[in-house]
Amino acid sequence: IYYPIFLVLLMLTVMIVMMVMVIPKLSTLLESLNITMPFYTKALLATSGFIVSYWYLLLIIPIALFIGLKFAAHHSSKLRYKVDAATLKIPIIGPLLMKIDLARFCHFFAITYKSGMGIIECLQISKDVLNNKVLHDSIEEVQKNDVEGMRLADALIATGKFPKLVTRMFGVGENSGNLDQALQNINEFYDREVNDSINTFVEMLQPVLTLMMGLLLMWITLAVFGPVYSSFQGGNF
Repeated sequence: IYYPIFLVLLMLTVMIVMMVMVIPKLSTLLESLNITMPFYTKALLATSGFIVSYWYLLLIIPIALFIGLKFAAHHSSKLRYKVDAATLKIPIIGPLLMKIDLARFCHFFAITYKSGMGIIECLQISKDVLNNKVLHDSIEEVQKNDVEGMRLADALIATGKFPKLVTRMFGVGENSGNLDQALQNINEFYDREVNDSINTFVEMLQPVLTLMMGLLLMWITLAVFGPVYSSFQGGNF
């Protein structure tokens, strides 16, 4: 997962270098030529000027928002629930994080169940490895339903938060009396799914970043050389 992060940081670094170091010099050149600049050139120069003047805000604001949100979520269960629920809805990222959490949960549940612990104790221990509060609270709901006499698979289905694969395998494990093996199979399946999802994400990210970089370079090329070329055609030199 570090590779896509590296790609994004690399693209941002290149973009910042272009906007902070390259564009201002080209701006000076264009202004010295005293030529009429089209809107896309003005937009490029304005973007560069904004980044040069307020780079510290662009750096501080996202970090401050992230830290502030984490701090607020840590002290507010309702806010953390909303943030985690929104996270699960993010395309690609949300399903990936859910698979990671479910794989970890099933792995710990299988270990504790195989050691001879009861269902409630297994749920109590295993829910603490879940990072997402939506899933964590769903397990607490399962604990209450299981205490009231509902089958574990049915209790998972009742929450509406778990994929059919998980609830189906819990049901198969309960019916066959081999719950730990059924959960271990889920863990292995999701481990493979996580690796496949990360590989797919990286494969999708590379052409997207390449396209974005190409569009940025095309914008810079047109914004800088377009007015110069138009001036040559107009006989201003």
